[in-house]
Amino acid sequence: MKPALIFVFLLTFALSSYSQIRLFPERTNEDDPEDMYDLPRNATYIEDAVTLNYDRLFPLGSIVALEVKGGVIIQDPVMVLADVGFALGGPKHFAEIAAGTIVSTESAAPAYMFDLGLIDELDEDAYFTLRAGYRFQSPGGLLIKLSAMGSPGNFLFPLIGVGYAF
Repeated sequence: MKPALIFVFLLTFALSSYSQIRLFPERTNEDDPEDMYDLPRNATYIEDAVTLNYDRLFPLGSIVALEVKGGVIIQDPVMVLADVGFALGGPKHFAEIAAGTIVSTESAAPAYMFDLGLIDELDEDAYFTLRAGYRFQSPGGLLIKLSAMGSPGNFLFPLIGVGYAF
């Protein structure tokens, strides 16, 4: 009788261990995203200490996402920016490319653009822009962006951004 009880106990223990392994597969690090679908999709960040931004990622595949961005340049005059592009890569490091616009609330550009010699004069109130850069997004939410934005024939300047993805 004792050997039968020991056999039943060991069999029950072995089956329950097997079912736990099947239900909860082992992962090397629970916090590491595996693809675009695992990432936080919303982000707020500051670029060059004068631009407040929000962007949203819409995954299109495991390594590609559509990125929609909006922001405000908080200089005198206030300028609004918007762009649409793609984030490629992952799970933490991405290349970004985008096209968009900057719309001025007045006909003059922010003073820092003139002070840095980025532009001499602007004749328009809206500017077509192109942006290319690098994005680091940690699983914990830290967001770091390094990119360049330009408008053909008007200006080209670097952007450094730091923020939080959620």
